[in-house]
Amino acid sequence: MLLVADSVSAQTAFKDNFSGGYDNGIWNVRSGSNGTPFGCTFSPSMISPSSEGITLDVAAGACSELQSKGFYHYGKVEGSLKTGDTPGTVSSIFTYTSWWDVSGRAWQEIDIEFLPSLGNVVHTNVIYQPQNGQYESWELDIGLDQYGLDIQNDQVKIGFEWTSNQIQWYLYDANGSRQVIRTVTKSSNGQSGLNQIPAYAWPTDTTRIMINHWHGDNSGDAQYFPGQYYNQSAWAYYDYIEYSPASSNSGSDIMIQAEDYSIMSGIQVETAYDTGGGQNVGWIEAGDWMAYAGVNIPAAGNYRVEYRVASPSGAALSLDLNGGQTPLGQINIPATGNWQNWTTISHVVYVPAGTHQVGIFASQPGWNINWFRFIPL
Repeated sequence: MLLVADSVSAQTAFKDNFSGGYDNGIWNVRSGSNGTPFGCTFSPSMISPSSEGITLDVAAGACSELQSKGFYHYGKVEGSLKTGDTPGTVSSIFTYTSWWDVSGRAWQEIDIEFLPSLGNVVHTNVIYQPQNGQYESWELDIGLDQYGLDIQNDQVKIGFEWTSNQIQWYLYDANGSRQVIRTVTKSSNGQSGLNQIPAYAWPTDTTRIMINHWHGDNSGDAQYFPGQYYNQSAWAYYDYIEYSPASSNSGSDIMIQAEDYSIMSGIQVETAYDTGGGQNVGWIEAGDWMAYAGVNIPAAGNYRVEYRVASPSGAALSLDLNGGQTPLGQINIPATGNWQNWTTISHVVYVPAGTHQVGIFASQPGWNINWFRFIPL
């Protein structure tokens, strides 16, 4: 059982560099067990401090976890870690809240997880389950090789940004460049997909931030996640964890998956072979369009609008609000050589505050679109 909250008001920013151990003002150290598929009991003795970080250890029947004392809302959660190669174990950075915190509250969780049984990948996930209700999850494994990283040898700097309408996972590659690895959006039309979550399941409540390292119990569920455990010891080294809240106008990108339209004319949807997978809109002819209802622009001003597009020969699109009443501008799409060779293009437009129907119109044919987003300037 988790520690029951005395208060669930949102807290302010923090960063724990774990110098000489964890900060007792930020964290509660966990004792106890969770039941299947966990095969171990959480114990304070399994957390080892050092001068520059902490190690969360695992042994047969014993594991480790830190839970934030405070509760946090929309913002950025980031950390740096590496872990060993012991199959059947999981090392994680995640948010968690449920009915253990507030009676009747749904289980809501956002995950960054590393499972040696899966290889050199990061397991990203969003979980939703009402109390006594159906469990739902949106899982995606993302390979680290493409970013020049190895979780067993490299200190991987990774995090996610969580807003009222999107969750965006990112990491810093071997060259130190920030790379977005997955974006999940709140569906405006009730659809559910790999990167679309219906509004009822969107994580909206204040939540704890946690890190842990544990092994499975080799039950049927544990064979799927986290895999067969062979009673071996394991380690996961954490260099820091930090949280920073979103600004009052969210201060974050407004990401929209192209296939998450409310209404459309002429287009079709297909599997996208782009980073993060999912679907894209294609078969676009001149005059086709997509409209996206309920897009909230919190503050009027200039926004950089980015589009993730592919086109064998080049094309053009235009952007508008509310059925064309407010044209925002046109942008050319360069030739990328293939329908699934993706590039990101952008232009700066002025957008009034309010909740709008955003429209994308095909000025020219012959292009695909995976997503687009508004970035406040």
